Amino acid sequence: MAEVEFLLAFNWVLLPVGLQEFYAGLQEQSTRAKVAYDVATASIKLKCLSSDEAAVMAVCQAVLDKIVRQELASGWESGKKIAKALDQAKANEKYKEASALVFAPQEILRSSFRAIWAMPRELVDRGILLGHLVPDKAATNLEQLTGCTLRGSTDGHLMYIGADSSEVSARAQDKLNALAEHMARTPQGDTRCETFIYAEDQQDAKATLSYMEHGPRSHLTTFFLDRTKYDLEAESSTYGEIFKKGVVVSLWDDDHNKLISRPKDINPVTLSKNQNQVFRAFPLDWTYKPKERTNDPDPDPKVALPFHSGQNPMVTSWVAHLPQPDQMLPHSDTSVREARVAGYKEPDKLQPQLGLYDPRKPRRILDQAPAQPDVPPNPWHAAPSFGKTEEASAPSRGTHNGSKGKPESNAVDELTTKLKMLVDETRSHPLPVVSAEKPPMKRNTMSQQKPSRKRKTAPMTHPMFVHAISQKLVSMLSGLEMFTGDLSLKVNLGRLCLTEINDRVVWYEGSKLQRHAKPIQGLKNTLDECHVDPRDVMFTNILTAKGADANYISLMADGSGKRIWSGYKRRTVYEIACCATTNEGYFRFVIEVDGNDFSYQPRYLSGQACSLFVHCPKRSWDFEITLSKSPRLGKDYEAFAQDLVDHMRVVPQSSGVPNLEFILNKAYKVEMLLARTVNIASYERNQENDPSLLEIREVHDMTPLPVDETGDRVNVTVTQYPGFEQLGQLPMWYEVSMQSKIVNKAFEQNRELELGDKVDWSPDQLMNATAFDRLIRSAAEMVRNIDGVGLWGDNRQDAMHPGPEVNTGGASTDTGPKW
Repeated sequence: MAEVEFLLAFNWVLLPVGLQEFYAGLQEQSTRAKVAYDVATASIKLKCLSSDEAAVMAVCQAVLDKIVRQELASGWESGKKIAKALDQAKANEKYKEASALVFAPQEILRSSFRAIWAMPRELVDRGILLGHLVPDKAATNLEQLTGCTLRGSTDGHLMYIGADSSEVSARAQDKLNALAEHMARTPQGDTRCETFIYAEDQQDAKATLSYMEHGPRSHLTTFFLDRTKYDLEAESSTYGEIFKKGVVVSLWDDDHNKLISRPKDINPVTLSKNQNQVFRAFPLDWTYKPKERTNDPDPDPKVALPFHSGQNPMVTSWVAHLPQPDQMLPHSDTSVREARVAGYKEPDKLQPQLGLYDPRKPRRILDQAPAQPDVPPNPWHAAPSFGKTEEASAPSRGTHNGSKGKPESNAVDELTTKLKMLVDETRSHPLPVVSAEKPPMKRNTMSQQKPSRKRKTAPMTHPMFVHAISQKLVSMLSGLEMFTGDLSLKVNLGRLCLTEINDRVVWYEGSKLQRHAKPIQGLKNTLDECHVDPRDVMFTNILTAKGADANYISLMADGSGKRIWSGYKRRTVYEIACCATTNEGYFRFVIEVDGNDFSYQPRYLSGQACSLFVHCPKRSWDFEITLSKSPRLGKDYEAFAQDLVDHMRVVPQSSGVPNLEFILNKAYKVEMLLARTVNIASYERNQENDPSLLEIREVHDMTPLPVDETGDRVNVTVTQYPGFEQLGQLPMWYEVSMQSKIVNKAFEQNRELELGDKVDWSPDQLMNATAFDRLIRSAAEMVRNIDGVGLWGDNRQDAMHPGPEVNTGGASTDTGPKW
C-alpha cells in the first residue's frame, strides 16, 4: 500500500519539552507513523500508510490541542512547551539539537553525551541520504573507529551520535564531514561498461556483426569454457548455444562488399612435436609444500557468526545460462535499452554481487562428479621431486594466525613522489618506435611452419584509441579516493562473444540485410546503447591448455630479439569458494590460501565491477579491462577462514598436483563450492620506465572424492580433475592478464584505509604517469602477437557447430595428439 509523508508546521514552535510530550502522545496512541524532525524547518515530519492518514492526523490534532490549552492556561511567558511566533527563529537555533534528539533511539539517549549530525542540504537535494553516505557496514566500522554509538533518523537526514564525551563525538562528526565533503565535490565513478573496437591501422574502416559459427573453424574448436561457470553437460551444453547464437564483431570490405573474417591462415606458435612441453615457470620439480592440520577442530566454535542457524536448503550454482532466443532484443527496443544502460548502479546498501551465477540450480563440490570414461593421465605433469620451493607470497595477505599483513614498506609515503618521477621520466623517454621486420614465409601446414619468438611487424596502437580508453579509466576510478577495501585494475586476454543480438541486425552470407556495415565508431555507439550489460557479453579467459603456449608468451621477444618480459615472482595459491546463508540470502566468498606460508585472505567471490570490452576483429583474441572493488570482509569470515586453514591438509601426489583435505564444521553453516590449485607466474616489462606486469595463471581444476560426514563435521578431500574431453571440460588451462605496478601501488593505500581518510593518489595522477597508456599499449601488443596461441586445442564439440568447414591453414591436416 502507498505511503504518504507530510510536515506539521505552525505559526509557533514546539520547544523540546513540548516535542517530548507530542512524541509520547503519538506512541501512546500506538500509531504506525514514522516520525522525524526536520532541522531546517523546525518541523515534525511524519510518514504513514495512506489508509492511516486520517487517523494519524486526528491523533496529532488531539495531542497538539492538549499542549496548547495547557500553555494558554499557564501563560505564554511562563510556558516551557511553546515559543511565540516572534521568537521562532531564535528558538529554532537555540533548541535545534535538543529538539532533534527528542526523536533519537533509546541507546543514544542513554549515552553520557548526545549530538546530531545533519546531512548537507546540497546532498539531500540530489537525493543522497545517510544510507548512501554511510551504509550499514560502514556505520559499524565508524562506530568501532570512534567508540560512538551511531543511529540514523527515519528520513535519512540525521545521524544521532551517542558518546562518552564531546571529544569522542567530535571525531565521529569529523569523519562524517569528510565523507560528505568528498561525495559533494567528487564526481561518482562512471561504472557503465563500454565497448571499444581495436582495428589497428584500420580504425577508419567499417565493421558489422556476424555469427561466430560462420567464422574460421579454429575459432570454434579452440573456444573453451569453465565448467563451474557454464553448463557443459551432455544434455545441455553452453557450447551449442554459443556456436548457434554467438555473435562477434567483424570488419567489412566496402570495396568488395564482403566480410573480412578473423585470421584463419595462421600457424601455431609451437611445432606439433613440442606442444606438450611443460610450462617452464612450473617445471616437473616444482614443489607443493605439504601441510598438516594445526589442531583438532573445535566442535563448538565460540565465535559470533552472521549466518542463519537453519540448514542451507540450496547452494547456488556456478552455472550461467545463455538467454533464450525470445529474449534477444533488436537495437530499436528503446524501453529495454533505457532500463539496461543504467549498468552497475551503486546500491543504497552494499550487497554481495552474484554475477552470472544462477541461484536456482544447486551445485556444490560435495556433489559427486558424473561418471567418466577412462581418461589418460594428465600430460602436463609427471611425478615431481619435492625439493626446495621458491618462496613468494602475495602482499597484504592475512597470516595463518589471523593477523593482517601490511603493504610494502614506505609504499604510501613514496607513492606521490614516484608518480611525479614517472611523469617526468616518461616525458623524457617516449615509447620507442617498432622497427619494421619482414614476416617469415608461411608454409602450407602447421607442422611445417617453424615458429619464431620474435615479435611480428605491427602498427603502433592508434593514439586516439589509447586516449579514449584512458579517459574512460579516469572516469571509472573517480570517487574511489575514500574507498576502503580491495581494488583491482586488470587486462584479461581471451575471447568476446555477444549473446543477446537480434538476428535481424547480424550479417550472414545470403542475408538481405541492408546498410549493416557501419563506421567503427558507429558500431561502438550502437553496442554501447544496448549490449554492454555483462549478461549480454560473454568473455572466456581460457587461452590454452598447452604449456608450450605459455612458454611462448613468457619468452616473447621484440624485433631485436630481446625478451619483452622477465620473470620475478612465482607462487601457488589454493582458491576455496564457499557459500554461507546470511540474513540477506546466500553469500559467496573465496578464501585464498598461499601455498608457501599458508597465509590466507577471505574476499568477495565477485565484487562490484565494470568492464571495457575491447573487440579485436583483426586478431584471434580480444581483451577486456576490468575495474573491480570489494570491501574487506569482517572478522566473522576471518574466523571461519582461520578455522578452515587450521584444519586443512596439503598431501603431495605423484601426479603433481596435491590433494587438499578439509574439515568443515557444520556450526558455521558454510558449504564449500569448489577448490582449485593455481600456479601464478608474474613478469616485469623489460623496458625502461614501463610499469606493466604480465601474469600467467596455471589453473588446475579439482574434483571431490567421496565425502565423509561424522556428527557435526564434514570431511572433504579434493583431487586433480581429469577433465572430460568429450564435453569440452579441461583439467588444466592457462589464463593471461596484465596490470600496472603504478596502479597496484596506488591501490595498496585503499586496502588499509581508515574510514573517512583519503588516499594520496588520484585518477588524473595515474593517467599523467602514463600508467593507463602503457597498460593499454602492452595489451594491444600482446593481442597482435598471440594469433597462433591455443591452436593445438580442440574442445571436441564438432557436433555443436554443423556449419561448413573453413580452411584453417594446417589445422585440419594435422593429426597430432590433442589435449
